[in-house]
Amino acid sequence: MLLTKLLAVDGGNVPFSVTRTPAVGEAVASILKQPDKTANRVLFIHEAVITKNQLIDLAECLSRKKYHILSDFDARLVDGEAAEAAAWKAYHSTSANPMDWIIPFINLSIWAKDEPCHFRHTDNDLLGVPLLEGVELASVLECEIEYASSVLRGQECIEAGENDKAGSAFEAGKLKLVGY
Repeated sequence: MLLTKLLAVDGGNVPFSVTRTPAVGEAVASILKQPDKTANRVLFIHEAVITKNQLIDLAECLSRKKYHILSDFDARLVDGEAAEAAAWKAYHSTSANPMDWIIPFINLSIWAKDEPCHFRHTDNDLLGVPLLEGVELASVLECEIEYASSVLRGQECIEAGENDKAGSAFEAGKLKLVGY
């Protein structure tokens, strides 16, 4: 059984903005078409606002419904303040691996209650970027989760130490996901 470890910072119910790459491209094209309205200002877009717990619930539902896998999602609760203190301690340590503080700071910038990455005002209307809601949002999230799952499926074999071929497939999948 595949055990997926997830961080649920500050309870996992902090809303954050999400936008796919195609929507960013649409926004950039729209910006270039109307420089008089977009020049010299910061523009914000998002396709949806969601929480980490909503994503975990959807992934669990998909794994049971679509793949008939009873996955255990280990949502490790993380206190944002404690995680920030640990990240700063690692940052100031002379022997720390940079990943010991970079990844926690990135996670905190998105999911911590004090630093929500949730745009309260967007320029979606100006730039023609539609909001995804309800069934449409669930469908898009399902496609994104399926893609990530297909890239990372080799992880189960690697964790079990089955073979080098699985390890190579997993490493190639990680590279694909980074460029996604």
